[in-house]
This record gives sequence, C-alpha cells and structure tokens, in this order.
Amino acid sequence: MIGARPRTEFGSVTIIDTDRDIAKVEIKVAGRTVDWGVINLGANVPKGGSVHAAWDDQIIQIGHERPAPGQKMHSHTWYTPDSVYWEVARRNPNLSGFENHAEVCNYDLLYVGIANKQDSFERLIKKAHQGRVQILTDEHIRYPDPGNRVSDEIVLFLFDIDPLVIQTWSVEDEMTDMIDKVDTARTIADAEKAFVSLLKPEYNNIQFKEYPRGEDGLYGAGFDVYQYVIFENFTLNTPSGTFLGSRCDFGLGNSGDSIVVEGEKVTMYKAG
Repeated sequence: MIGARPRTEFGSVTIIDTDRDIAKVEIKVAGRTVDWGVINLGANVPKGGSVHAAWDDQIIQIGHERPAPGQKMHSHTWYTPDSVYWEVARRNPNLSGFENHAEVCNYDLLYVGIANKQDSFERLIKKAHQGRVQILTDEHIRYPDPGNRVSDEIVLFLFDIDPLVIQTWSVEDEMTDMIDKVDTARTIADAEKAFVSLLKPEYNNIQFKEYPRGEDGLYGAGFDVYQYVIFENFTLNTPSGTFLGSRCDFGLGNSGDSIVVEGEKVTMYKAG
C-alpha cells in the first residue's frame, strides 16, 4: 500500500536523566506537537561502555562511540517517528508514552497493489513503479513549509498475509471437506481486490467492481466466510471511507475494522 500524511518528525529531544540515559522525545505532525514519549537510550545498546546518541528531525541513533567530525555514527539501534509506534505496539520495554497513534499513524490511502511475480522491493522501490511515480508527480504537499517535498510525506507499507483458519464439523461432514492449505497467492490477490473495491484508492485505475467474483482470488475456494483485518494501529483514509487497523496483544479482537465476505456479499464492519 502507498499512503501519505503531513510531514512527521521528531521535535525536541531532551535528556531528562543523565545517569540512566533517559530521553524525552516530541513527535510533530505538520509542525505541531501531537505526542511525546520516553526512550531509554542506555537499554538500547549492549551492556558495558558508554552510550552516545545522535539525532535530527527524522532519526535517533544510539551507539557506543561518538562519531568523529564528518563521519556517520555506528549505531546499535535507531528510531524514526514511525518506528517508535511500531515498537510501542509490540511492547518494547525501552519505550514508554507515544500513545497518540490515532493521530500520528493516520494516512491517506492512495494506492493498493500486489507483488506476486517479484518482491515488493523490486516492484515498488528498485523500479519506476507506475503508481508511485504518478503519486510523486500529481500529489500536492500536505504541509506547505519551505524545504518540504511530496516524497517527505509518502509512506510505503509492505504488508504480509498471516492466515488464520477456523473450521467446524458436524457428524454429517467428511474429513475430506477440511481445508488443510491456504493458497497465499490467491489470498494476496483477493485481499488487494477487497480493499480496492471498498475503499477505492485514488490511484487504483482498476476498481474490481465484480469483486468478490474473480478467477485468481478466493471466490469458490471453499470458504463459507472470510475476512480481512489490518493487524497494525493504522488509520487509512480515502474519499470512499476510512479503515481502522488495530494491533491487539491477544490476537484478533473487535477494536479494528474488518472486511467480511460471505458468498457474493461484501460488508465492512466498523470497530465496536
């Protein structure tokens, strides 16, 4: 997926505990402070030796040695404004705060695609992907500030599919009815069509109006019902609607939206 959001950056980074190397960090969106959190710098490097950190508005680097003038730092750990929320969602004990993911991890969804014959790096980054090039050409800056570029506000999401299959049997069922394998390629193709057909991202020229019908998806694959969720704390916005993702410690819950397909009926269920 390709999304966009006003330029997001680190604001002030302040060492609030020099003995334990604790830093307080501001998060800014479109020049406005919207959140803050605390990073234990010392816990992010192997034990022993000194701790050094270097930062600018896009990255915080943590390592043992202070770089010489003009040289880059050899870092053990680094954080970006987005990665701190990825880490907090996974309960990284070295970070606290950073709770306003609803505002920071809030993106305009511009394009949904699949990489089925090559990996996402080859298709989307190494080569001149048509959708990405069109977005960089046509999109307007969301935070008009001197020095900002459209590319500063574009975010690439490289998702993977993680199937969970639930099956039930009655005394009339045969074991041959059991689904023992999920076709990954068909699932990925179906997921693309599901999100495009409901959310209609601006740069998807093909809208898959016949979904869930199709030869390369899950239609007719033997599932009574199947659904899609995004297992991250993301909000994705399009002119046709908003999709709320949610990461939960206990797996799937009801705190995020879902796309549910039953036969030829496709429904988006909102969180609640």
